[in-house]
Amino acid sequence: MNTRTHEETRAHDVIDRIKAAARISDVAAQYGEVKPGGTERSVCRCLCGQNSDRHPSFMLYESDDHFHCFACGRHGSVIDLVMLAENCDLRTAIETLKQRYVYGDAAADTPRTVARPAAPVEIAKVVSPETRAVLNTAVAHYQHVLAGNIPALNYLKNAGPDGRGVSVDTITRLKIGYSDGQTLARALHGSGVNLGLGAQVGLLTQYGEMMRSRLVFPVLDGDDAVFMIGRALRKEQEPKYLGLPDGLAHKQPMQCGQPDRGVVIVEGPFDYAALVQWKLDADFRLMALLGVGHTRAVNDLTLMRPKPRVLIALDQDQAGHDAALKLMSTLTDRGIRTTILTWPGAKDCGELLQQGDCGKGIFERALEKAGA
Repeated sequence: MNTRTHEETRAHDVIDRIKAAARISDVAAQYGEVKPGGTERSVCRCLCGQNSDRHPSFMLYESDDHFHCFACGRHGSVIDLVMLAENCDLRTAIETLKQRYVYGDAAADTPRTVARPAAPVEIAKVVSPETRAVLNTAVAHYQHVLAGNIPALNYLKNAGPDGRGVSVDTITRLKIGYSDGQTLARALHGSGVNLGLGAQVGLLTQYGEMMRSRLVFPVLDGDDAVFMIGRALRKEQEPKYLGLPDGLAHKQPMQCGQPDRGVVIVEGPFDYAALVQWKLDADFRLMALLGVGHTRAVNDLTLMRPKPRVLIALDQDQAGHDAALKLMSTLTDRGIRTTILTWPGAKDCGELLQQGDCGKGIFERALEKAGA
């Protein structure tokens, strides 16, 4: 005997339509890169933050449209995937998928065919309020820890080969912090943040804090942190840079300023700190790719009106030159005038910052040479 109510029947009907229309690999592609992984399965960039690119463990099974993460044990349907990727509840995930794949209007009662998104750019800009809240709490805590950690603070502030030459004003403006590896969970709990969400975002793992013994540079969207880069302080720490949360929804360049004289693109967080400290954001839009923000940066530059002039200031070695040429080719194809900056005596802008006023002068001459 069927005892379902009309509402339950309708809800199950919507879920069935979602599962029929939204193939799990297509949905996963909105949050991370999907690659073939063998018969009837694909591999996605991990959405829980606990595995690595070298040993991927986030599997998508095409034959019955489900996923399984061998790192954290999470698994489920396409609806569970959206709950994991966007840190949302069941109702929100169903509504999200319904609008993308089943109905075009929340008030509509008739299904329509919706083309699956070919590019993740618009969806990738969505970071849930819950995720922003937990990242903001972590950033504030890391700032507090840095203020009391003299070795880490001195490393940032001191110029020369044993320091970075970052001023207190720049540290404060960029909200740079430090993870001591011991106190984040207590700080999150004290702020009312669910520790499960902290683990889901990637801040907390079964081994402790993901960013432990690292300087932390948040990527800000307005006043909110949406991504963060951890830079190792100890030489034996690998990898040197670590980013979280994983997924296209978060990975984007650091950027600030107005493109009155153009856009200056650098690679790392210390390069970006140098440009900010030299107050170039008064005349230029500054971007730091961070190794993960290339797609977003190119998209943002392509959409700028009028089209800006772009000045690429990547590493002054062969690898940096090759990367600059590749980026220049991509931007030129989009009708954007691009120049590669060169200078002597330092590998990157971060090293120029270590040289104090001398390094600043070298970069200013590189801008003048480029006619900027």
